Amino acid sequence: MGVIYAGPVSDGIAFIIAVILLVIEMKNLGKQTNESYIVSDEVNTKNQNSNIIITIAREYGSGGRYVGKLLAKMLDLKFYDKNLIRIVSDESGLSASYIEENEQNIHGNLLSSFNTQYYNNLSNDDNLFIAESNAIRNIAEKGGCVIVGRCSNYILRDNKNIISIFLYSDDNNKIKRAVKYYGLKEENALKEINRINKNREKHYNYYTHEKWRNINNYDLSINVDKLGIEKTAEFIAKFVENKKLEFAQN
Repeated sequence: MGVIYAGPVSDGIAFIIAVILLVIEMKNLGKQTNESYIVSDEVNTKNQNSNIIITIAREYGSGGRYVGKLLAKMLDLKFYDKNLIRIVSDESGLSASYIEENEQNIHGNLLSSFNTQYYNNLSNDDNLFIAESNAIRNIAEKGGCVIVGRCSNYILRDNKNIISIFLYSDDNNKIKRAVKYYGLKEENALKEINRINKNREKHYNYYTHEKWRNINNYDLSINVDKLGIEKTAEFIAKFVENKKLEFAQN
């Protein structure tokens, strides 16, 4: 019987098959790599958009809260104003009613940095400010949002994706809004408006060592009366879109 010798032929076929498999595998790897780059770019863009923090300081009666609420809806961002009271109450142990009555009238003796825990030698006023600061920073870490008041532009000043806004209005329009939306009597409205704004200014100046009305502390300062509530929100939304491009390039 003859001897069957198939070594060289088998080796050659095996080599060819191995080369084909290698080429197919490299093509698949290249396809997966390209797709992974695409996904990565999409994630980065999404993260960039979702990390925008907008802070709104506003005069009482300017309509700033309503501008902020509309803006948050336009940009699909979370909105924080009155709902911060519950968060701060949980953070500090202070009652929600105390916070609501005193958060704009804080005149304490701040003995600690923002990151410090609460100590017995701190006043309730200082505990409240620290609690608000911690709550605001925690909120900002969770993603994009609009935060109204509470020195948020100063508290988050080191955040790279922050956009700070200051909204104001003339006295006549502040009176109209305060009478219509807040139930103030027209004859006493301006006095109450000025009292509240003075307290906001003192609070901001005391805890930040900056000037509340200094436009240099904000990216954008707007007289709401010039455009109205809705158009002001739309204007800010366009401004934010432009700022996002700057953030993405930096």
